[in-house]
Amino acid sequence: MVPRIQSTWTVFALAALLFLVAGCFSPLHVAWNDQQPLIGPKVPEPQGFLVIFSERYVIPDEGVPIIYRRPVSLYTKEGRRLGEYQAIGEGSVRLTLPPGEYIVVSESNWALRRVQVHVQDGRTTTVPESLIEQAATVSSR
Repeated sequence: MVPRIQSTWTVFALAALLFLVAGCFSPLHVAWNDQQPLIGPKVPEPQGFLVIFSERYVIPDEGVPIIYRRPVSLYTKEGRRLGEYQAIGEGSVRLTLPPGEYIVVSESNWALRRVQVHVQDGRTTTVPESLIEQAATVSSR
């Protein structure tokens, strides 16, 4: 029992010593320096929004119909693929993009169809399901 009491007193003594030593230091002096560069907020890059409603289809799950949407591929105007995106459930694909022109490709009526879109800074471009349904097929020029 004596070693436990001795270690408790040692801890208290060290804590008190640390408290007294910390109080002996003066606070750090910090002043503005006009010679240093000033760092401010970064100017945000221009960006627009693209919302795509691809074709819906239903898959029964244990007798309950579950609605899904077809995946969407996005390409640059030059034809470089940016990615494939899948909506969650019946929702839409929502993308934040730099302003520009893009090609949206998705399946509708058993064919891959393409829609050309223009994204503007701070604005939302919406591609409805009906537009994809009526769009030209990918093989068409």
